[in-house]
Amino acid sequence: MELTISESEFERLRKLFHRASGIQLADSKKVLVCGRLAKRLRHHRFRGFREYLDYIEGTQGQDERQMAIDLLTTNETHFLREPRHFDHLRRTLERADGGLNRTALQVWSAACSSGEEPYSIAMLLSEVLPGRPWKILASDLSTKVLADTRTGLYGSTRADEIPVDLRRKYCLEGTDEYQGMVLMDRKLREKLETRQINLMEPLPAIGP
Repeated sequence: MELTISESEFERLRKLFHRASGIQLADSKKVLVCGRLAKRLRHHRFRGFREYLDYIEGTQGQDERQMAIDLLTTNETHFLREPRHFDHLRRTLERADGGLNRTALQVWSAACSSGEEPYSIAMLLSEVLPGRPWKILASDLSTKVLADTRTGLYGSTRADEIPVDLRRKYCLEGTDEYQGMVLMDRKLREKLETRQINLMEPLPAIGP
């Protein structure tokens, strides 16, 4: 049976999703919603979206609510996205070089998606601040993309955006079952802390 969502159910889901994420689902997203959540309804053997919404709005459905948020969140990212931002960061770090000796520099990637942004920052910091203490807090609303960030494993084509010299230095090319994959250098992965943070809620203590 093909699952459909009524106007009232979609409005209810839209309000729930907006409260949780700050993202407004457009009317055009109904087909996307049905496609991405259909398996979850079948998994729980719900007959329709009303039962599913009753469940994820209740206290027992918190884990499933997070699953729905993960499925409905579109994560668009790639390595060194918006190059001028990284050029600005490099210049700022170089100007502040003398003041970075005393304390560890902490950078927050506040919506890190699957990790391309924090790893791009990590490569830059490693190049500009060799031997200096630094770390990166990588946070996102989605627990799924945070798991990808912790792993640091990407398809080779996604790493094509990384300049050749940086790719040779910081990306381990996969072999055998990992053919066609690259793994970010362990020294970079160890500098990343991942945390689920919802920017719609009061910020937890994350340091300066």
